[in-house]
Amino acid sequence: MYYNRILMIKFAVIGTSGASLSHLRGLQKSNYAECKYIYSRNIDRARKLAKKFNLIPTDDYNIILDDSTVEALTITTEPSRHANLAIKALDFGKHILIEKPIDSDIQRARKLLEAEKSINSSLVVSVISQYRFDPIILKMKKQLEIGAIDSPFLCEVKMIWNKTDEYYSAGNGWRKKYGNVLLNQGIHLIDLVVWFFGYPMEIESQTYKVNQNIDCFDTAIVKLKYSDNMYVDMVFSTAFLYSEPFQFNIYGPKGKLNYRNEIHERFNLSSNIQVINNVLNKILNRQEPPIFLQIEDFIHSIIHKSPPAVSLSEAYDVLNVVKECEKDFL
Repeated sequence: MYYNRILMIKFAVIGTSGASLSHLRGLQKSNYAECKYIYSRNIDRARKLAKKFNLIPTDDYNIILDDSTVEALTITTEPSRHANLAIKALDFGKHILIEKPIDSDIQRARKLLEAEKSINSSLVVSVISQYRFDPIILKMKKQLEIGAIDSPFLCEVKMIWNKTDEYYSAGNGWRKKYGNVLLNQGIHLIDLVVWFFGYPMEIESQTYKVNQNIDCFDTAIVKLKYSDNMYVDMVFSTAFLYSEPFQFNIYGPKGKLNYRNEIHERFNLSSNIQVINNVLNKILNRQEPPIFLQIEDFIHSIIHKSPPAVSLSEAYDVLNVVKECEKDFL
């Protein structure tokens, strides 16, 4: 797409977590965005990133909100602060991109959803769901939509990772307290399932912790039921010795779709598959990380005054699935 090169959306990044680096680099890469501030309650952390990215450091959120030149924020703090920071920013007319999840608390998330509905509709609000921008995932979704494997009857998801005690204790230690495997990692794949198949009819879960040094669960088994005997089986853990590549498989009567884009078929597929492959070839050849593509989508939505690829209500639904699963943990 072509835009006037003079047009630049000024941003502030709120938070200095590890995720903030991806946001800063994504904004730096864009031709239509310019980051002005980096905010943290710890001014030394803000100054460190400010020096690296040539930004203005601040520990006063109101300075950013009062700056009319700043049109958009990305929020990368710990999840428990996401919704409250976003609601306040909406009152000042800022566009908002929130690092996943929308919040750690469903009630705060609902308040943000209600606040978004009551504001000027020209404001763009979205939540990071970068797996949706993965070119292989995009291709799988297209193939599913054109019926390449017929109606799916089973989706299989597996995410087995390793997260150390140092990881859980980093920063202010929020991951150790409530950063369970679904809220902090599995939510990416739950988002894909809800994006592919919609909100489930039934949710069953079993959650437990293997690492006894944390206060939240690090392992979960989740089953989702859809209409027409369609099921999703998911396994998540961060307690294994090492991290394995995640699995995302969809089974249908005429074949299987998996994350490596291999299609195992009983019959010859329609030539439409080749058409889809050709259309998506340009996407597949792009080298940008998916999160950069979502940041660019957010920027384009601001410029065009159009809805972002990921809506706040979608992010709320995904968090709601996670919260239903959390009820199992005692």
